[in-house]
Amino acid sequence: MKKIESCKCSFTQRMVGDGCRYCNPQYYIDILEEQQKETQRDLDALEAELEKHQWISVKHRLPEKSDFDKPVKIWTTYYGYVSEAYFSDEGEFCKEWDGKRYYSKITGVTHWMPLPQPPQEDEG
Repeated sequence: MKKIESCKCSFTQRMVGDGCRYCNPQYYIDILEEQQKETQRDLDALEAELEKHQWISVKHRLPEKSDFDKPVKIWTTYYGYVSEAYFSDEGEFCKEWDGKRYYSKITGVTHWMPLPQPPQEDEG
């Protein structure tokens, strides 16, 4: 561990690294910039995770057609409640999918969201 000494500047501050905040401010600026970058990375990750758990307007964005076999939650004006559905490769929400074709097209969908990952099995 590096010994903390008194700085040689006129402010007689405790010295960390190569000097105090008065005679070597760049040392502290570098530390603060790295902390800011790390905080921004954490914030970006949290915002990405939050977006996974919010309703998305169909006017704003639809599920990816490549994810056609993954169910999503939907809100419909026709049914007036939350339901599970599939987004077909033809760009429609459908109630059922048997691995080959879609059944029961759902109308009036205003919002959707991805389903969370299934729980992990406990080992033991």
